Amino acid sequence: MQPSFTNSEVLKGLGGLLRGLSAIFWGLPFAFVSYIQAAKLDWLESFGFFALLVPMAATGVLCYGINQMNRFQAQERPWTASLDHARIFAWICLGMSPFAYLWHKLPENEHFSFCVRLLFAASILLVFTLNNCLARLSAMIPDPTIRAETPLFTNMNKGLLVGVPLVVGSFVMIRRVTVLPVILENIIERFQSVGLWALLFFLLLPLALTMAMTWKIKAVIFASVFHLGESEAEETN
Repeated sequence: MQPSFTNSEVLKGLGGLLRGLSAIFWGLPFAFVSYIQAAKLDWLESFGFFALLVPMAATGVLCYGINQMNRFQAQERPWTASLDHARIFAWICLGMSPFAYLWHKLPENEHFSFCVRLLFAASILLVFTLNNCLARLSAMIPDPTIRAETPLFTNMNKGLLVGVPLVVGSFVMIRRVTVLPVILENIIERFQSVGLWALLFFLLLPLALTMAMTWKIKAVIFASVFHLGESEAEETN
């Protein structure tokens, strides 16, 4: 069953919604990769000082996408409120993104380290709030499949996103303890050896699911608009 959008005001906002969903779909992996590259790797060294602009550009794509989505159903307060929450964390990520590269250059600087931790937290909260946006959006789409699948995957994503900072925080607190049981020390050593890759996996999973839901919702809306355009053309002829 294809959803139907017949209200003229809704149709006016669909173009911005589709552009926004596209920007979110491409901006999320671009931002994630640029943060990791700027903070840990040297692939951006060839850009020189302009390497600061790469993560900012990636985050700017997300900010653009959220602003475009705000044109759709602006009278729906739960929908616009979820977009406002996502916009707040997107702007925080935009402001903190240059510090990933600066921290790579000066890791001993406490100010840069704090900004990178803030960027990490804001990025997780951004993906969390974007999942809320997708759940709100799916409730406005008269498609039973989207309405059933989106809340299921968004709840799973939010559970994973909540678990990541809890695991990282617990690990940091345990490392502050001077005397630990031998078994626990062995577990911590093994976790340190694979900790980064495990963390990346638990971050990539909700990121991939968010991208998949974004693309599916966009495809359903686009197909509906295209079908509506064909129907109107046939009626005109």
